[in-house]
Amino acid sequence: MAPSGVLLLLTLGQLVTVTSGYQTCYDACISGGKSSTICGNKWDPDTADECCDVSGADATYLETLTSTMRSIATNGCPDHEYYLVNPNVAAPTEETHTVPAYPQLVSLASAKSLSAVGGTIGVATNGVSLYSCYGGASYGECTDWASSAVYLEGSTFDMCGGHSTGFNQYHYHVPPTCLLNALGETSTAHSPQVRL
Repeated sequence: MAPSGVLLLLTLGQLVTVTSGYQTCYDACISGGKSSTICGNKWDPDTADECCDVSGADATYLETLTSTMRSIATNGCPDHEYYLVNPNVAAPTEETHTVPAYPQLVSLASAKSLSAVGGTIGVATNGVSLYSCYGGASYGECTDWASSAVYLEGSTFDMCGGHSTGFNQYHYHVPPTCLLNALGETSTAHSPQVRL
C-alpha cells in the first residue's frame, strides 16, 4: 500500500511514484486531455520537487537594481493560468539573471545570431524565460518560418504562448499574450515592456 499523499501509477510496465507535490500536475495533465501514461511518465522525483501551480499562484519575481547592474531572481513559473498541451510539466527552476542596469547596443557588428541558440535568451517581466526561434538540435538552425520553433512546436503552446521543455522549464518563443493583456496592451498604443 502506498503511503498517504503518494499516488502509484502503472505505466508501460513501469511503476511510477507520484508524490503529493506532483498531484496537482498530474490532475492538470489529465484534465488537459492527456493519458495517464504520458502524465505519469513525466514526473521524476530525482529532478524536480514539484510543478508550478496551474493557476499561476506560485510564480516569483524579484528585481534588484544597483547603479550598474540589474539582478532578476525568479522561479520560472508563469504568473498566469497555463495548460499542459505537450507532455512536459512546468516545474520551478530557481534562477538568477544579472544584466547591465541600462543595457545598450554596442554595435551591430557585435550582434550574435540566435538562429542556433537554445535555452534562455531573456526574461519576461513575470519571470518566465524567453527562448529564440531555435527549436533544438533535432530541428536544426532556425533560418526561416518553416524551421522555427513556432512553426514546428506551435501546436504545443498554451493559450498564453508558452510551453515546457523536456526538462520542465516553462518558456515563451512568442509574445506572451497573457502577460501582454495583464500589462494593458491595446491596439492603439506601443506594446508594453515584456522582457529585460
